[in-house]
Amino acid sequence: MEDFIIEKVGWLTTIPGNESIENKIRATFRSLVLFLQKENLTTRKILDENEFVDDNKEFKKSDLTNEGFILLSNCLSKWRKKIDKGGDYNDLTILEKELKRIRIQNN
Repeated sequence: MEDFIIEKVGWLTTIPGNESIENKIRATFRSLVLFLQKENLTTRKILDENEFVDDNKEFKKSDLTNEGFILLSNCLSKWRKKIDKGGDYNDLTILEKELKRIRIQNN
């Protein structure tokens, strides 16, 4: 399968009208990436903990382990919808529960 970009900060920050939520977009990306890295779901370090998240920050399918790609395929949109409805981007419960389900299923 061909490699492709899954998330890129600039895709959202450059949309007209998103100026007021730019910090939330960057914080959401940070929260997601740090979770993926903490759970060993990435193939490389995408982001340092205190690194600024600029518009060029992105990750591709090849930056994820197979387990990481399955996780995001299964529940990234659900997690994003929760945030879009006012949920806290630091609430990773949806991702954590799905990851637990995947890991139980694979063992």
